[in-house]
Amino acid sequence: MRNLLYIKAAKCVVLLLGIMACLSAYQYSQQTVPFMVQNTKSIRKTTTPRQMERDVEEVPIPEDDVLEKMALGDMTEFFDGYIHGTQVLCKRRIRMGKVGDGGWDVCDDPRFKLDPKDCLVYSFGINHDPSFDIAIQRYGCEVHAFDPSLGDFDPSTGHKFTFHKIGLGYKTLNMTNGWVVHTLGKTRETNGHSPSKRRLDMVKMDIEGAERYSLMRALSEGSITDIRQLAFELHMKIEKSDPPRDFLLQVLRLLRNLWHEGFRLYYTNRNIVPHNIYTSDLNGVKRSKCYELHMIKIH
Repeated sequence: MRNLLYIKAAKCVVLLLGIMACLSAYQYSQQTVPFMVQNTKSIRKTTTPRQMERDVEEVPIPEDDVLEKMALGDMTEFFDGYIHGTQVLCKRRIRMGKVGDGGWDVCDDPRFKLDPKDCLVYSFGINHDPSFDIAIQRYGCEVHAFDPSLGDFDPSTGHKFTFHKIGLGYKTLNMTNGWVVHTLGKTRETNGHSPSKRRLDMVKMDIEGAERYSLMRALSEGSITDIRQLAFELHMKIEKSDPPRDFLLQVLRLLRNLWHEGFRLYYTNRNIVPHNIYTSDLNGVKRSKCYELHMIKIH
């Protein structure tokens, strides 16, 4: 009988310790990354796309005074949670181009889909792989592709495809290597596609690290206000084995400004090519140096 009582007592102790461990883990998560935890709860309770949008509206990226108080590890975890979160539902995604690197997704839900009879797409960064450009041109869109690094480029896609040997940047530049770089606003104006003249339905960019400043300039000059879908590859700056604090602050400011402009993440693809994967010194987690972010403008 005494042995039986000992066994029951031991089971009670193990159960109590398990409950205490769960409570401690929950309290710690609430203290370290409150925004990410709230975001996860909101999405878990969501039942409709519109309800999800209302929930996410309550959880933007915090202002700089809050971000600057975060430890680097907490900021990294918050960033990782934010870019992998779903802020708006897209039930039907179409892959345009290659399944792997080079292809991009387009949201084809009725509310957000591109009109194949009248859609305009800008594609920045080709690198001899026009699979996305060809696919979305065949979908029906007028496509303008931009890449200053290519020579004569003619993928023979038809009359709705135009190639421009210029790049995208935060200001107009004539570089010493012969490249010409324009802002998004200047590019649209040159092609007769200013927001007041022609809606730009989608912008895709893979411009090897220039996306941060290019997008910030586009936001400040108002050349992104009418864009319905935005897809860009975010190239992480890695020092030793993790992004530095000032870089993360810049990226979070950009994402916050895009959020205020009405852009919501519906899908993030982590580039898992082996040379893009690194192990974080902060927590030992394997992370990517490149993320393809797909956004929809909801207002």
